[in-house]
Amino acid sequence: MIHQYNPFNDDYHAESLSNAVNLFTDKVQNMHGYRIDVGLYEANFKLMIDEEYFGNDVWRVISGLDVSIARAVGRDDTVERSIYLYPISKNAVVKQYGKMNIMATYQVIVVFVLIVLVILFFTTILNVFFPHENWEMYNVILILIFGQTTTAIPSSISERISFLFLILTSSGSFAYIFGKLVEMNYMQMVYLDLRTLNDIVHHKLIPYIPFNVIEIMNQYYYDDPVIQEVFHMQTSNRTLVKNNDEVQECFVSETVGRMLSYSHSLGENDWILSFIEEPIAPGLSIMIFTNNKT
Repeated sequence: MIHQYNPFNDDYHAESLSNAVNLFTDKVQNMHGYRIDVGLYEANFKLMIDEEYFGNDVWRVISGLDVSIARAVGRDDTVERSIYLYPISKNAVVKQYGKMNIMATYQVIVVFVLIVLVILFFTTILNVFFPHENWEMYNVILILIFGQTTTAIPSSISERISFLFLILTSSGSFAYIFGKLVEMNYMQMVYLDLRTLNDIVHHKLIPYIPFNVIEIMNQYYYDDPVIQEVFHMQTSNRTLVKNNDEVQECFVSETVGRMLSYSHSLGENDWILSFIEEPIAPGLSIMIFTNNKT
């Protein structure tokens, strides 16, 4: 939909976009002596996707400002003009590679002692060619702990080899599962807590700063030491979501930054994208149209 509004005669109308639509009419060139510059630029469609939803409702899986505008405009043929200032600030998005943090607490010591006991127990069981007293002890333990009745003592070579294979398989599975549990609970990836621009300067992160943001920084923040320090740390590196060993940052619009941070916050590839809440510079404001409820 193309929305056109003339502020001098309060004329507003909307029509569908087609090849016959003239985006820049004669009325735009000169109205009551005022010069009006009209610009047109392309921007990515900004939306948030709920990756955990697997239903068929498209409006349930997506959300965001552009989605709300599209639903409002598509739902009603007539919309009333309205001015709503929506700040689109420029914020930093930082790529971080985490560091492994091993928590050696008393729980880990207890677990280690239990592992040693389990290994000693299985070592005793593996002595299948020992006298019958070892098998009798094993059967007594099964009765006391698991409430199982005594089983026949494996006498033939094939029975003992089969029994040995089952013991090795179960102990190997136990060791693998237990190792995964220990890794999930006691070996965690740690990332920097980045909230302000001063945190970026403190950790000496290398940013990529777009040209328009550089102009704003030089013009309005020439006396701010933090902003100027960030400006001098910039590099021509434009990559952010590529797998490399450097921690990098770039400045994007607030909506895009939050979307990127949300999409890469789980650390599946041993890195995350952190969104810096403190903006680098104020952005544009936009005009949207809301329903006429009067």
